[in-house]
Amino acid sequence: MARTKEKWKSSFSIAKESFRTLSELENQGGAKLLLEGCVSYRNPIIFDNNVSESSFKLPFYIEGNTGEKMTHDHLIGMSNAVLYMYKRELYKNWQTPSDFINTLKALQVLLWMPKNLNNKGSFKSWQFDYYNIEDCIYWDKKLKNEGILTLKASNNQFESPVEQVWQSWYNQFSQYL
Repeated sequence: MARTKEKWKSSFSIAKESFRTLSELENQGGAKLLLEGCVSYRNPIIFDNNVSESSFKLPFYIEGNTGEKMTHDHLIGMSNAVLYMYKRELYKNWQTPSDFINTLKALQVLLWMPKNLNNKGSFKSWQFDYYNIEDCIYWDKKLKNEGILTLKASNNQFESPVEQVWQSWYNQFSQYL
């Protein structure tokens, strides 16, 4: 179900104010307090806005074993997305809720995969710090580090190299990154 314009306007205002507060946290406590703030604010900025119109489900998946539980992985990571938006000051360019939604959609890249892969330590350690946060958008490296070199199309008609899928995503969303 799509959100109302009023709800998006409220979420937009909350997100913009949250980024202003993150700036104050960084001024008060440096990078450590900023990183803690990004984790804390991932719910009002990302998780609470994780609805269909603000995320991008890749039309690919990673195959699992028969009967294996599957899930959507946030390839960039919610806390990483908040820190990325903050450091790149993307929120300063938001004029309308649509700008906010498009930025969320660019950074909430979802891939259907086996739950045990999603829970794997190397996937959960996909965490960056202030100085290298720009690298979080290279989620193709996250997959390649696990030996995943191709992704299967959702229609099961073909496989595509991870780099090609990443490049297509990047070309589609680069203006919001």
